[in-house]
Amino acid sequence: MLHRRFLRGDLPLDEWEHRRRQPMHFGGPVNLRPYMDPEWQRKGGATEVALAIDYYECTLPFMPTPFGSRKDDGVPRDHLGAPPFAVLMSPERFFYRGQLCRQQLKKIMANPLAMDIAAARQPTYVRRKRVMATHWFAEKKGEPLPDLPIPAQARDSVPADCVFANGLSSVGQMSLILPPNYPLPQGHPLSVRTPRTANPQFSNLSEAPASEAPSLLPPPATSDADALLRITDETTFLHSRPTEFFLGNGTERGQLGFGVTFDRNTYTTADVKEFVEECRLATLHYLGAAAVSKGKL
Repeated sequence: MLHRRFLRGDLPLDEWEHRRRQPMHFGGPVNLRPYMDPEWQRKGGATEVALAIDYYECTLPFMPTPFGSRKDDGVPRDHLGAPPFAVLMSPERFFYRGQLCRQQLKKIMANPLAMDIAAARQPTYVRRKRVMATHWFAEKKGEPLPDLPIPAQARDSVPADCVFANGLSSVGQMSLILPPNYPLPQGHPLSVRTPRTANPQFSNLSEAPASEAPSLLPPPATSDADALLRITDETTFLHSRPTEFFLGNGTERGQLGFGVTFDRNTYTTADVKEFVEECRLATLHYLGAAAVSKGKL
């Protein structure tokens, strides 16, 4: 999107030169449920995706660009007016950046004090939400924005001038937490007829590499013919916080889907649709059927 805006003259040169040199910061939720009390997990806590989360921050290098100045007459452009993905980043670099994110997340969760850090950061998150809510109420009433004191335990570790590219999360394979066919057969981790043992389908980010991890058998599923109740579609509605731009994805019935939550007071719907379309096209380019895998995410 930035390439397209620069090439058509919407971005001044000085702003472009600044933006293209900045690292890209991302954030999103981290699943803490595998670290919770086993009894709580057995009673259903392990599958409640909105409970027991912390937040991560990871950083990638500056955005890929095939050029560095306004002298861009020779830059190839696709039908949408931006350089094609093949020019911006090779598949090898794409998978390498994916591994960079994975390595940062694994280091976070491998820290022996990960849970203590998560608990210590909660006052910061609570204060952020309180500031957002009180400022929103004050603005609605036409009152000055209140200046809330910052308790010592709520000091924010993220600098005030840090701008995140966007929030990211993946719920992975949705069928593990929301099977499409019911009743569930005995032996399925979510079935009421299954003894309450720890769910092996849920692991943490500090696990051994995939090549070393034992393979897990998929849980038994109800066939289409035996289903008495079938989920044909489902939608998740998230309430956007002020300035939020959050991209989520999940795999359902063999298809990867994207969902975006955004603050309409900050972003235009047209820009959001353009962003999601860029994500779709990039996914098809790097992970589509015609793409040759150059690595593992």
